[in-house]
Amino acid sequence: MTCNKAVGVLNSLLVKKIIDSNIIIYSLLRNHPANGDCVKFLEEHDAPDVLYSLVDCLDETYWILKNVYRIDADAIIQRLEKLINTNIIFMGLNLQDSFKALEIQAKNSIQITDARLFLLASAQNIPMIVTDDIRFQTFNRSQGLLTETPITQDTRNKMGVWEKKNLPEAGLPRILARIHAYLTGRDSKAADSFEHDTFHFSKLPGV
Repeated sequence: MTCNKAVGVLNSLLVKKIIDSNIIIYSLLRNHPANGDCVKFLEEHDAPDVLYSLVDCLDETYWILKNVYRIDADAIIQRLEKLINTNIIFMGLNLQDSFKALEIQAKNSIQITDARLFLLASAQNIPMIVTDDIRFQTFNRSQGLLTETPITQDTRNKMGVWEKKNLPEAGLPRILARIHAYLTGRDSKAADSFEHDTFHFSKLPGV
């Protein structure tokens, strides 16, 4: 690598960036194909005043790891504790920006957390958002922000195979699986009946 290229790589690593929760989730999901790419990215950027995210993303990460990927709650807490002891800066929005996020979500096909991440980037004058959400990437580019994902095409191919094997299909099956996860922690018999009545999350009960 030439000196100029080395300096370019170093400067890229030091550019302030906003981290979406999907990158955080994959970095904590140890058996997921995207884990290695995301862990490597966070480690390479683990320097003061480089990576930023929202406190909301911690809540979202916990919920998804517990209810979608079925990770034990104590294990999630331990992983999140290690995460918040890195150099990632987790911030919150003020009331005015929180309301603006609702307006942005109402007018665009993005999630509320994504709208808040966009406003965080604007408030902190951060030029790049790191996300693996294609819809969010498109929105950010339309607003003049840069986007990046650490996930390679080879990893993405493996993700499709892994998720088909380990997760219910997106849409109704995944929603039913989440309801089942909720019931499992409260009434195991009701959870078993729900799984049976939905034909293993393939349709609504009694339909």
